Amino acid sequence: MALLERIKHIFSVEGVVFVLGIDRRQIEQSVKSIYGQGMDDDGYLRRFIDYRFPLLQPSAEGFSQFLFERFSMSEALKGRSNPHNEKETLIRVFSRLAQRHKFSLRKIEQCFTEMNLVLRIVPKDILLFPEMLAFLVALKNYDNHSYFNLRQNMPYTEMKKIIETIGKDFDLTDRDDFRRLARINASLIVDYLDRYADSRAYDQAIKDLEPKEGDTSIMDKSYSTQVLQIIQNAEQGGRYIGLKYTVSRLDLIEGLTINK
Repeated sequence: MALLERIKHIFSVEGVVFVLGIDRRQIEQSVKSIYGQGMDDDGYLRRFIDYRFPLLQPSAEGFSQFLFERFSMSEALKGRSNPHNEKETLIRVFSRLAQRHKFSLRKIEQCFTEMNLVLRIVPKDILLFPEMLAFLVALKNYDNHSYFNLRQNMPYTEMKKIIETIGKDFDLTDRDDFRRLARINASLIVDYLDRYADSRAYDQAIKDLEPKEGDTSIMDKSYSTQVLQIIQNAEQGGRYIGLKYTVSRLDLIEGLTINK
């Protein structure tokens, strides 16, 4: 409060206009904590503020677009197979999850700092799926317990719950969301469930994707078919470098230190 009063005394002169960027709710609480709960906080603030202009909070996607440009992340994507598509995928998947789980602007910024660092330390010839990077960074911030378990030996039953949960975060009637979620789902199965180390869990995951008798949902059938097709392509063309590699890069930047 002392700062507000000093600003008022110093700049309240003819020809000078000063602008305050404040969180009004926090200031009101500060006024009451200093002068008592019975204090007229609105009347007090009117001593310093003539006009109020509320600033609308940007959408998660809009702020993500801004941060992508602010961090010059296009530079990190140069030389990759499809930088424009990777940019759109990264922003779309992350912003979907950030909005769904009500990330603050500060948390979104911290997530983009992580994603920016990962993109800059991964060699250009390494295929790093942007939807997996966005998903893992978001998961780490809204469900750290599940993220930690993914780094360990999570049983398939728990991983299945994660897949079902993230399915609610996307709009499967949107073609792009449909495709991106399918890739995340497929990558979790192919890259996390090692069919050679634990064939039962892998086989169960495949079985769960197969259309069930009496299932009339065209959307569910189409989605399962898409995931199974991605898995088949991955097996034919070589294993994904998705979840495990991305987690290893996130672990790496957590261990970064600055030498004095």
